[in-house]
Amino acid sequence: MKTKSSLSITPSEFRKLHAGIAMRTDPYYIHLSNRILHVLMREKQIRDADLLITIAIRMAAYLEDVVSRIGLFAAYRRIGAKTTGRKLPFFELDGKDHDEDYLDDEINDADIRFILWYSVQEAINEGKDNIRFLNPDNELIFGVGGQIADILHKDYETAPENTELYEFVHGVDFGDFMPVRNLLQWIYYGTYLSMNYPQKTFQKDIEVLRSRSKKWNEGMFNALSYEIDVLNVFRKTCTPLAVSALELLKEMTAAPGAAEKLNSMKVRNMSSYRILELNDDIVRVSAKYDSGKVLDIDRKSFEINHKLEPDMSILGVLVFFDGLWQLNGFAILTPAHENRDADEQNGDEGILRLNEFIAQRLEEMDRAYSALMKHSGNNQLIMFKNFNDYAEFWTRVFPDARIPDYMNDNYYRNATDIVLFADRKRGLQIVPDAARWIKQPDNTLYNEEDATKYAASIILGGTNMSLPLISYLLENDLIPDATLKIPEARQLIRENRWFLVRFFQPDLFGLQPSFE
Repeated sequence: MKTKSSLSITPSEFRKLHAGIAMRTDPYYIHLSNRILHVLMREKQIRDADLLITIAIRMAAYLEDVVSRIGLFAAYRRIGAKTTGRKLPFFELDGKDHDEDYLDDEINDADIRFILWYSVQEAINEGKDNIRFLNPDNELIFGVGGQIADILHKDYETAPENTELYEFVHGVDFGDFMPVRNLLQWIYYGTYLSMNYPQKTFQKDIEVLRSRSKKWNEGMFNALSYEIDVLNVFRKTCTPLAVSALELLKEMTAAPGAAEKLNSMKVRNMSSYRILELNDDIVRVSAKYDSGKVLDIDRKSFEINHKLEPDMSILGVLVFFDGLWQLNGFAILTPAHENRDADEQNGDEGILRLNEFIAQRLEEMDRAYSALMKHSGNNQLIMFKNFNDYAEFWTRVFPDARIPDYMNDNYYRNATDIVLFADRKRGLQIVPDAARWIKQPDNTLYNEEDATKYAASIILGGTNMSLPLISYLLENDLIPDATLKIPEARQLIRENRWFLVRFFQPDLFGLQPSFE
């Protein structure tokens, strides 16, 4: 663990934000990050040495981004305006913040305060079960943020443009899948806006894989680890706004033809395919567990030493790009005569069972949703005092059906203040101990005092509520008394509620793989 007295930022630490590539302007921005670090080292409220380094590097990278016209922060602001209704949360812009004129193509004090806020807020809650909210209107954010702003405003006039980074981002060949995927991987893992949670998410996924991989050899484990890594780039989110790298790149680039190709990109989760035919350009396959759907895979996306032939099986992840499916990462190939044994070894039977289970569950969910809507007068949200009331309700909905096994679960049998939410696509969700927080006209359980204390946890991730349920509550203004222990908290939550949901609950916004 580094101590404050020995801190300095090395070239390798800064180059992590350049995909590890050395660039001509590195000495300038490394020196700048160390100057900012020197200011931060005097701040007593931040004791974590790694956090100090992170903040200093992110601030220097922000200036580099703006000066070099990379477009990261500019794209982030535009997405923020679309998804949350504000370019940035918390801080007033356009002349309202200390008479400062906000300029989209220059550095701004509000940007600097925001980067400082999310860096510290991320560190505060990392690895902790309880949620602590950092008031953005405090001495740390405005005091230290002001000192950093003074440095960046002065350097803005002389800081060099990083033309190599600009070319890395905006000179990518959109006629080739791999450079585009590598750029998306950098946006997901490696920028000053990526934050730490993409890497943490990958590490958790690998831990889960390791716990389930006793029957696999090391080669299989490494291949699947790599598949998770590259798949996360497409299906998981990054940045304080919890958006995908693909969404951010769409907003950043103006390269000819890029928009059409990026808009058509979609991903299929790991699955198994049988080769039907092939030539020098394409490998035509049928999806084994998707009604035999026929897909054309770009032959160039396979490794040169892959010897392909009809009836072979391919286990892998596919991404649609520029009119063809691309093999994303490794492919596990099985000769035709070994297909059955290999299917069992590689888990294809598990994939088949999973798909059958999903189809069955979707049918059950639709039936339950339709019955509930008919019985409740199209009310998606119903509250119950206790489990007995909840169970009695379902006996009225399905009078001739056996009570589901899960209703005998002790956890729910002892629950009170139960929330039941119905969503046609996601099915039913049960949330205990939350009915008192929801101010719905017919909810006799609502308690304003409890709502004031606890309702903010719905926004900040203290419950297991799904995104459709949270959306329903916010769009219908059903948690108006949600607050925090800071001045003007109700207004802060109301104005920034969607940013807060995205920041504190990024997993809710992950992209689901497409099977279309």
